[in-house]
Amino acid sequence: MAEYTTPGVYIAEPGSPPPPIAALDTGVAGFVGLAEPVPGAAPPGQVLTSAAEFGRYWSMAPLSDGTPNVLWPAVQGFFANGGGRLHIVSVASDGDPAAAVARLADTDAALVAAPDVQALRPAAADATMQALVALAAAPLSNRLALLDAPAGLSIAALRDWRRPFDTPAAALYWPWLRTRDGSMLAPSSIVAGAIARNDRDRGVWKAPANLPLAGVAATQAITTAEQELLNPEGINVIRAFPGKGLLVWGSRTLSSDPEWKYVPVRRLAATIAASITHSLGWVAFEADEPALRARVRATVEGFLDRLWRDGGLAGSKPEQAFFVRCDATTTTAADVAAGRLIVEIGHAPLRPAEFLITRLAVATAR
Repeated sequence: MAEYTTPGVYIAEPGSPPPPIAALDTGVAGFVGLAEPVPGAAPPGQVLTSAAEFGRYWSMAPLSDGTPNVLWPAVQGFFANGGGRLHIVSVASDGDPAAAVARLADTDAALVAAPDVQALRPAAADATMQALVALAAAPLSNRLALLDAPAGLSIAALRDWRRPFDTPAAALYWPWLRTRDGSMLAPSSIVAGAIARNDRDRGVWKAPANLPLAGVAATQAITTAEQELLNPEGINVIRAFPGKGLLVWGSRTLSSDPEWKYVPVRRLAATIAASITHSLGWVAFEADEPALRARVRATVEGFLDRLWRDGGLAGSKPEQAFFVRCDATTTTAADVAAGRLIVEIGHAPLRPAEFLITRLAVATAR
């Protein structure tokens, strides 16, 4: 507080507090697919919030060349399984799905997939999957690419198809699914809806597994022995269990790095980084001085403290859950001269309890 030594009237102009950091919406999905517009209805620029909105702008009929409209049941499955917001990027009948993926970069989609490319464009499928991974792995991206392997692969062929991918920014689910009318459906669209529901109900830090799937059945039954081969390679299995229905039974990325093998660990870290970066735009062109660093530090600490109190971080007290550094130790004189303000952030993620081990001791009679 300023010191006043002479009687008189003074005007105090306190600086306005910085806006709180808001977590980005992690449940928004973006699909690249073959979609023909309804004649006379321009496709919307806004995000879709229901399957009915898709029908207003995109045809639900087979494509003009007679091939099935796979994207329409994918959209239905997304919303039926809890999805709330969805971007559609259409690929013209002679277009390139991989090139269309880049258009998702201009949206706020956090779950990206091409659920019909394996069925309708197998020749372009691998390039499209790689494009989805590149989009999700971009710096400060909070996206997760949901990949689809070709339908009907053997376990050995599926493992071979998966091997070129090594990234925490993508997840693979298996097997393909079947809708009530008997149509084959890639799992990415259904899983995207379930993940969006899980984020809304529990939080992005909760592993999106043990989630029931509605309106579909698995095209093949995966045994425990088969999952023992697939799970270590990051292939998330969809399985039916008696009395429980069809469940997503895995939550791993396609990364070989043990630090990033779990989907919620990667998504939480990416969401924290993207949310903070998105919300600290006000820092640009502010004078880099101790007061600014203190404001930045307090703003980021407030965001992480709310996340911890919501149950998103490990630790019984805040200092065990996160730390934030923004001072002369992180931003040197050279950084100041170059116009850089550096914030160091650490957080303690929650990790899924994949394996429940019960030790039984049998007391013998004496």
